[in-house]
Amino acid sequence: VCDPAGCTLAIDTTVSVDHVSATVSAGTAPYQFEWNIISGDPLVSFSGDTLTVTNNGWTIEVIVTDAAGCRTSMILTQAKR
Repeated sequence: VCDPAGCTLAIDTTVSVDHVSATVSAGTAPYQFEWNIISGDPLVSFSGDTLTVTNNGWTIEVIVTDAAGCRTSMILTQAKR
């Protein structure tokens, strides 16, 4: 995402059978992750610049802020299986 202030920050997702990973690309490290649980009971963990969400039947909003103050967000969902 590039906005009028010159911020470039994006969230890339990887989806598998048992989890969803959100990895920050571009922007300026370090990154701050926040999340809002919209529904379900997700389990959230961090490793480096990646947030991983497990369990099933959930929806969360992931918000990332980089060291330059740029922010972006994404809604992640995993259906019940």
